[in-house]
Amino acid sequence: MNDSPASRIILQLGGVWLLGALLPPALLGLLVGAILGGTGVLLVLLAILAGIVAGLTLLGRATAQVKRPRSNLLWALLVAVGGGMLWTLGWRVGDAAGLGVSHGSGRIVLFGGLAFVLVAALFVRPWPVPAGALAVLLAAVVAAGIGLRGAAPDDLAERLAASGLHRETLYAVRVAGYTPTGDRVYGPETGGAEFTPTDPAAVPPLRIYRVRAEQVAAGQPRTCADSTGSAESAGLIPGSVQSCAAESGGLLYYTTWGNEQVYLLRRGAVLLVATGTAGVERAALRTAIRTARPATAAERTRLHADPADPPYIAVAPGYRSAGIAPNLGTEYLPADGITGPADAVVRLHFQYGGREQICFGQTRCTTEAGGLVYFRSPDQQGYAVLGSGSTVLLTGGLAVDRDLLRDSVRTARPVTDAELLRTLARPAPKTRLDAIGRWLHDHT
Repeated sequence: MNDSPASRIILQLGGVWLLGALLPPALLGLLVGAILGGTGVLLVLLAILAGIVAGLTLLGRATAQVKRPRSNLLWALLVAVGGGMLWTLGWRVGDAAGLGVSHGSGRIVLFGGLAFVLVAALFVRPWPVPAGALAVLLAAVVAAGIGLRGAAPDDLAERLAASGLHRETLYAVRVAGYTPTGDRVYGPETGGAEFTPTDPAAVPPLRIYRVRAEQVAAGQPRTCADSTGSAESAGLIPGSVQSCAAESGGLLYYTTWGNEQVYLLRRGAVLLVATGTAGVERAALRTAIRTARPATAAERTRLHADPADPPYIAVAPGYRSAGIAPNLGTEYLPADGITGPADAVVRLHFQYGGREQICFGQTRCTTEAGGLVYFRSPDQQGYAVLGSGSTVLLTGGLAVDRDLLRDSVRTARPVTDAELLRTLARPAPKTRLDAIGRWLHDHT
């Protein structure tokens, strides 16, 4: 056998490649078996390290003339630890870069041997060999960086994926006199979800009242001076009383700190209670309690009332009966359908499908010029722009101006990249390698 330095270098690096290519995968199999079998994992790890170091020590002794340091054991430890670290790091970087280093026995063997050979070559004499190894390592670092950069997801695509959104479903619109709210605010006046009136005066107050009857004791107080405390404690008044006023006909009128108003009226052993939100006209609430009476059999059937608990109903100009609220009495809502702040809200929607997805049930539709479809249900209205298999809708409560909805929906457009980047939060990197790839993608 040729005993020249070159042949010993070839023997050393070839032996290192063989050990690095074959031993780690085989010994990793032993480690997996130890984990599954309940054997001491630490002992197996030590055995793996000892096996690699022993093989490298023997190889170092056979090629001592062409390596540094002269200590065979120290050289073996440096190659084993350095090669193992490079092997592990390269494995992770390769997979993160989409190279699939960990897939396929051929790639595992080739890459594993190369990792150990590069480390061993750094300690070879003469200097051209370690210089070449260093150049290969630097080239590998550059290649890894290019791979990580290429594997990093597009910034916008990453944000969309993290938000669970699909680009084709996102639209933007501007609604005059309205301010966008929620998580899709693309600008001071432009949004992609919900809009509320900029002027607070344009927001209708909440208007709901209820009428019921309570059985009371014969000594029930009849004045503000002696009834406030008992009415609160009996649960007749929701919250703490702010004020009380006596009116003609035995009426007691209360306001509460919770923005409720209440009328009480004693009729023999029955105490009538009319409770309304602050937006209900006081005159309407007064009329309700003065006209309250037990429901007829037909009215009980219409209201789906419990026969054992007959409701009271009232004359309600401008209001309509909306059924019975459990333990609260018969509920009345405005006849015009404008119940409160929700009726002034505008929303932009996207949905797949066409007219059939909108115009059914109680929703009535009217086709207008330009391909627009106006739809209205008992509690909302809106306009739809029909596309090929999809629809863009701008809906609003009944307090919203119809012409405003029509003019606004005509300006609806797909959201821009810049608007999405300003709005969608960027997810945190999952790993350090992910962070490196993202940084390289953004800065190179």
